[in-house]
Amino acid sequence: MSGADAKCMADANYPGAGTYKALIVDGTNRVASVSANTGDGQVDWVLHPNTTYTRPDGTIIMTTNGNGIFVFGTLTNLFITTWKNPWDGIATGWTLTTGQTCVDWTSGAFADYGGIGNTSRNDGVAISATPTRCNGSNALYCVEQ
Repeated sequence: MSGADAKCMADANYPGAGTYKALIVDGTNRVASVSANTGDGQVDWVLHPNTTYTRPDGTIIMTTNGNGIFVFGTLTNLFITTWKNPWDGIATGWTLTTGQTCVDWTSGAFADYGGIGNTSRNDGVAISATPTRCNGSNALYCVEQ
């Protein structure tokens, strides 16, 4: 997780102030939820309870519940307005997408797979799309702490 967090801090879009972490899970070092949509068993989770998250221009994306997750129906707005497939390893209910973490985010091999989101969607596919081979250069969702 520290490597992904470091990429968020070094990203060209980093505003120059604040701490940012990657919205990504591996099931050990960062966990959003063990059971779908409950926020149980969290480890180093990056979304805070009862918090409204916005894009850099102030557009509201979502407001998390008391467990620091958003139960998908539809997001208020898209995460970003340009199409990308960011790595995250998250299933629609905020659980780990088993076998889709590019070997705990250490592999860039064609044979391994990682779970990605889809920024053109405002439903659960925004965090959970099809598995992708780990040799790609996908983006990350970065969240201000």
